[in-house]
Amino acid sequence: MKSSLFTDGYGEPISSDGIHLKIKNSSFLQKWVKDLSTYAQSVLDTPMPELNYRAFNAYFEDGDRDPYQKPYFERRKRLTAFSILSYLYPENLDYPKHLHSTIWAICDEWTWCLPAHLQIHSAFEKSNPGSEAHQQIDLFAAETAFSLAEILTMFEDSLPPLIKQRINYETRRRVLKPFQEVDQSWEQATHNWSAVCAGSIGACAMYLVESKEELQRILDKCIKSVSYFVAGLTNEGVCQEGYHYWQYGFGYFIYFADLLKKHTEGKVNLLTLPKIKETAHFQEKVFMGRNTVANFSDAIEKASPLLGLSHYLHTQFEHVHLPRTSDCAQFESDPCYRFAPALRHFIWYDETKEGRVWPTHTSYFSEAQWYLSTFDYQNQVVGVALKGGHNNEPHNHNDLGHFMIYVNGVSMLSDIGAGHYSKASFNADRYQMLSNGSHGHSVPLIGGCVQEQGADAFARVISFKHRGKQSEYQLNLTHAYTTPSLQTFTRKWEVDKELGCVCLTDSFMLASPESITERFVSLVESVHVETGKMILSHGDSSLYLTYDREFTPTVKKEHVIDHFGVGKEITLIDFSFENIVGEFSFTCQINL
Repeated sequence: MKSSLFTDGYGEPISSDGIHLKIKNSSFLQKWVKDLSTYAQSVLDTPMPELNYRAFNAYFEDGDRDPYQKPYFERRKRLTAFSILSYLYPENLDYPKHLHSTIWAICDEWTWCLPAHLQIHSAFEKSNPGSEAHQQIDLFAAETAFSLAEILTMFEDSLPPLIKQRINYETRRRVLKPFQEVDQSWEQATHNWSAVCAGSIGACAMYLVESKEELQRILDKCIKSVSYFVAGLTNEGVCQEGYHYWQYGFGYFIYFADLLKKHTEGKVNLLTLPKIKETAHFQEKVFMGRNTVANFSDAIEKASPLLGLSHYLHTQFEHVHLPRTSDCAQFESDPCYRFAPALRHFIWYDETKEGRVWPTHTSYFSEAQWYLSTFDYQNQVVGVALKGGHNNEPHNHNDLGHFMIYVNGVSMLSDIGAGHYSKASFNADRYQMLSNGSHGHSVPLIGGCVQEQGADAFARVISFKHRGKQSEYQLNLTHAYTTPSLQTFTRKWEVDKELGCVCLTDSFMLASPESITERFVSLVESVHVETGKMILSHGDSSLYLTYDREFTPTVKKEHVIDHFGVGKEITLIDFSFENIVGEFSFTCQINL
């Protein structure tokens, strides 16, 4: 084993015995092992999930990702489970036997890409380097190469020679060779793709490439590519793609940076780059409650920190908040069952340290135009998330001026979050979907029009003030809309932590009569409307909205499919006004 690479968060070599000691002292890791073992036992006598034509073609036929992705990720689930269990319990011969079969099946796959990422028109072009299906590199092809290379290193003394040869052969022809021969479309991406793909390829190369010259060529290219990911972060460390893409993209950046630092004996340390320390603090700012995040963009409302990644960041940047172990991700939390973060739960976890509840804070990120704040009010934890920005952000939603309010980790005024990914999620129909368009966010419709897509639809900060327990944030949102008669639209929030309230004021100037619909989006269980007041309730949490008594809202339910393919109901609350001309304002006070 390359012990210089396979180390804990402090850079110390870690062995099977060392991991067993961690497990002995950690109920959290014991739960991980139990879940891995239970799952492994359940599939010992079941056939390998099949990746057949019908499943593959479903995406090209009707845009459905699930038929192929479910068995694809089920194979990666087996890879993760049998690898870790084989390492921990080599005496159980069932584990390595099924690990070898899983590796072989993955090496047999026509392509390691998902159909949604495959350039099918060039999948058979032998004359064009890097174009054939097996040579195309997407997120999951790169991840697969990283996983197999790390597994080979873990078991270099026990893997059958043929398996080791196959891993070397497949990772080279599918990933390492085409990466060197062809410039990839994602290499200059200022989002998670450059970090995940280049980071995974660089990690794979450090494990498997023997030639110093070839390895240096690959690493130089990988370092250049991940720098584009860093460029896409704001100077304040905000990942505008949302928390789950921070966990994904920044996570793989860290996995690569850690291996590179060890490989070069500290001579190349990407952790010292500008923005990295600030980005490491992003996690503690975005959580609005125990397992709830401010889920702007394609983030998902419920989230669990990665145990290993969190502990590693804490070792590298001492002031990074360490979350409670009990709040961290379990084996089933990742629907893709990625090997790299799963392994690092075991090798990076520091059993001598225990985390704390998320700290309360007020954070204003001027570049991203985000305001995130949590505070205690009458024995309740309240979260407030306000957003400006522009409508061409990574994993963008048309959501300028959108806001969410949380009580004890429950979103009362909500974001639908990432919808169920299909072909329509990333083509011209994206903003027709309620989860992505402004009609599915707490922003108005003006003249029946929703917000426009693109960088020309932007918010301008008028002012931000914060003093003591009061904050005031005001945006000019005129450029979010192309309604001809709209002259100005501003939105102001006043947050008072002492009184436990948020006051929203929208001001419009219209040159000719138009309709205005003020929309609020909520995922609560019940909405009760009274004269001049509305009560949103979910479990033991409630939120009170008060407004001019002459305003009468309409409340309607909409059915959406969430990111995991599960149906749920959302509530749209509309205040509608007709024939508005000249100056008009709408004020709503939101109280706990």
